[in-house]
Amino acid sequence: MVKRAVANHGLDPGKVSPVIGCQEPWHYRNDMEFTFGESGEGEFALGMFPRGYHYELVNIEECFLQSPFVSDFVPAFRRWAQSHGVEPYINESDTGFARLLRIREGKRTGERMVEFVTTDDSEASFQEGRCSARDIAEAAVEFVRGFADEFGKGDQDRQVSSIYWTRKHVAAGDPTTWNEECLWGTSQLTERLHLPGGKRLEFGIHPRAFFQTNTFQSEVLYSTVLKAARLHPDQTSATRPSTIMDLYCGTGTISLCLAPYAEKVIGVERQQDAVANARRNAERNSLDNVTFVEGDVGHVLDEDGELAGVDPELTIVDPPRGGLQKHAIDQLAALAPSQLVYVSCNPDTLAENTAELNDRVGYRLGKVQPIDMFPQTEHIECVARLTRI
Repeated sequence: MVKRAVANHGLDPGKVSPVIGCQEPWHYRNDMEFTFGESGEGEFALGMFPRGYHYELVNIEECFLQSPFVSDFVPAFRRWAQSHGVEPYINESDTGFARLLRIREGKRTGERMVEFVTTDDSEASFQEGRCSARDIAEAAVEFVRGFADEFGKGDQDRQVSSIYWTRKHVAAGDPTTWNEECLWGTSQLTERLHLPGGKRLEFGIHPRAFFQTNTFQSEVLYSTVLKAARLHPDQTSATRPSTIMDLYCGTGTISLCLAPYAEKVIGVERQQDAVANARRNAERNSLDNVTFVEGDVGHVLDEDGELAGVDPELTIVDPPRGGLQKHAIDQLAALAPSQLVYVSCNPDTLAENTAELNDRVGYRLGKVQPIDMFPQTEHIECVARLTRI
């Protein structure tokens, strides 16, 4: 698939290396979201939509993508909610209370966050009556804690470290908001990444914060980025790049991974919450050579932008599936860094953008390394190195 995308845009498919597979293709996900609603038979459901369906859920009895804990916990939480008269939210009629159950896991730390997402109604049906929404949320907390105590029996793999209640507000004409409240445990989930040279990074993850869903394979991805960028632990300050720019940096994970191997890293991201999270994680890891700039990539780089005049030796881009937008390509072409590493979750837009940058600036496509971040799916991540001729 990657070779075909590259060839379709006039590039050399021989540059595509064999895929780096995932050592453990099962139970790898650290984040899953399950939806409340109704099954095709009109029964209470907590599960997922089959491909192409938007209304009829399939109840999940066993999950092979997240940890075995989830296979026990999700059906148990469904039975608790149903037996206590909790009404699932039905989108078509805009009725009900329970929206989502989200489970995030620290694969390196063993921590686990359970998030119960509801509407923002002040009261709802519960135990053949009505009571305050907070009372329902607190009852859910007691069930989760009891489940972990009963089934955990000291087993770290079955522990829960934090429980959130989140009220999601959705109304025509209003922005969608998420009111998150930690009702028990720690306010964030801690996860770690292991990098080449024995380096370790620690991340504090809040309910809405983005983090790669495959922790162990993320370490492979970021190690591949470092390799493509020609960065390694043995470099001295004299041989390290003076400035690296990380565009579309999100919560700053790649920027933070680059920081121990460079003199200075500048991350650019338009999402305000993501930038705030990135700055917190930089402080958490005592990395004072990373700067995060909030703003649109194209605008930040133009002649009146905050980073006008910055001349990075190396630039990393990790755009969304749609790839680099026209104004971003314009500014990247004007910046014309000598070395460019492109991280992509979409081979088609990777190839399309690379071909355009080659035409405009004269970038030569080097190695393209596909990485299987999402086993059991057709999705593929790629890291490509481009060098200006």
